Amino acid sequence: MMKRPSGNSRILSIKTVNICRFDYFWPDTIWYLVYFFGEKNSGLLYNRSNLQRSGTPSMNVELFRMINNLGKEYQILNPVFVFIAEYTILLLAAVVLFYLISGKPGSRLMVGSGLLSVVIAIALGKFAGLFHSNNQPFAELANVNQLVEKSVNNSFPSDHTIIFFTMAVTFWLFKRKHNYLWIVLAVLVGLSRVGVGVHYPADVAVGASIGAATAYLGFLLIPGLFKNRTKVGVSEKETKNI
Repeated sequence: MMKRPSGNSRILSIKTVNICRFDYFWPDTIWYLVYFFGEKNSGLLYNRSNLQRSGTPSMNVELFRMINNLGKEYQILNPVFVFIAEYTILLLAAVVLFYLISGKPGSRLMVGSGLLSVVIAIALGKFAGLFHSNNQPFAELANVNQLVEKSVNNSFPSDHTIIFFTMAVTFWLFKRKHNYLWIVLAVLVGLSRVGVGVHYPADVAVGASIGAATAYLGFLLIPGLFKNRTKVGVSEKETKNI
């Protein structure tokens, strides 16, 4: 003969069932709340492909979608995105080489400051990547307009953007006449990295900040180091002549 469960055990069993049901249904419940209030208050239609378990903030994802989807709506932009994202680095390398062989001390000092700042900025970017990391959007989100092939790894921050902003700001600080165009090109490079689907806007924004800040510090400090080295070299020559 089965014993009738006591009142306390029945209450405990009911609570256990309710907790189990809540644990089972709470992810979808929260999802639909986010969907409802997101659509109601911001007019943005969220879906599961936009809110991944990667921890990427939804605003970052929405900005990515706005830029990346331009290639879907206007396909003529796709080759432009690819060219700027992948091949303008060759233009930058050619300009750096031109300044190096030009023979002008000011140009060499500018390039030397820029290249040393790039090395420091890349190191700072790798250090920042130790505190936050996310894979490329094409690896985390669905329906990404991916235009270039990349291996999946940490895309925070954007190395391309770091390099371009470091050199562009260096050019602008040393030779401000017309060199603001390099700033414009650096911005386009950052946007194109989003357009081809390999970076989030936050990757680009942080990369631009690191590059610009490092270039400015390099502009303040590095020329002084070169000048001091030149003075030491001159004094050594004078000593030998004596």
